[in-house]
Amino acid sequence: MPFPHVGRDHPAAQWVSADSGKIPENAFRVSGYAIGRGIDEYGGTQPGYISLSKKALVVEHGHVQMLIKKYEVLVSAQGYHALTESETLFKWVPTSGVPDQTKFNFTPLKVGTEHDGTDELFIARVWDEGRWVIGKVGPPLPGIHYIISDVAKIGENYEILAFK
Repeated sequence: MPFPHVGRDHPAAQWVSADSGKIPENAFRVSGYAIGRGIDEYGGTQPGYISLSKKALVVEHGHVQMLIKKYEVLVSAQGYHALTESETLFKWVPTSGVPDQTKFNFTPLKVGTEHDGTDELFIARVWDEGRWVIGKVGPPLPGIHYIISDVAKIGENYEILAFK
């Protein structure tokens, strides 16, 4: 039985369409990389980061790097600023292993699902190679799945983007 969907939209954040490495100025960033999401070749909506050099959204899927040329970027909604008010409206919640939404004491930002629509995915970050790296988490994934230096990795301990 799938977990209940708990991710929610927030008025301070919205998704805007972009492509080919383009990033709006008001994008949410982690270690300089903009947070994005895109539809993979199987129909799932995958979170990841925008790479200027690859001119694409970089996501981990099936233990490999996938590049998505048309994507959405997480930005501050009108009236909010990504580097000031939005930082106070959101928090990174430390967790580990397979995320169990039935035990969350926080509300994650709504991002996407796997191709069948049953398994919800969340934006997460992990510390690797001296910086924070954007990735995805969601049941039944055993930890955060992410790409760093063109290599797909899985991390046990990570943080999920959530509302304060």
